[in-house]
Amino acid sequence: MVKLPEVSMFDKDSMKATEWLKQLKEYIEDNRLSDEEAKNFFLEKIPFETYNHLQNLLEPKMISDSDVSIKKILDLFGDLYRYYRSITEYGLVEENVLANEEDHDDVVL
Repeated sequence: MVKLPEVSMFDKDSMKATEWLKQLKEYIEDNRLSDEEAKNFFLEKIPFETYNHLQNLLEPKMISDSDVSIKKILDLFGDLYRYYRSITEYGLVEENVLANEEDHDDVVL
């Protein structure tokens, strides 16, 4: 049985993000988790900050030669990904609006 990779192992200095994702995917497949179980597992075990960090690290240059793509991983967690993405995008939009308001006090949005 594949051992669950420790969240603390997810560090670009000690383990590539793609390797961490590959181990996580193997764990899910080895334990035959359904998509719903995988999403629940991911929610329970992976803090939002780690997920956010994961998104920030997974740039094309880091995925390059890996057979594990972010698309394959996120297919397992589709609903969760959309939820986190909406939070992230909303947060970024809100930050941009606030920044624009500070720069352009006379502009009405």
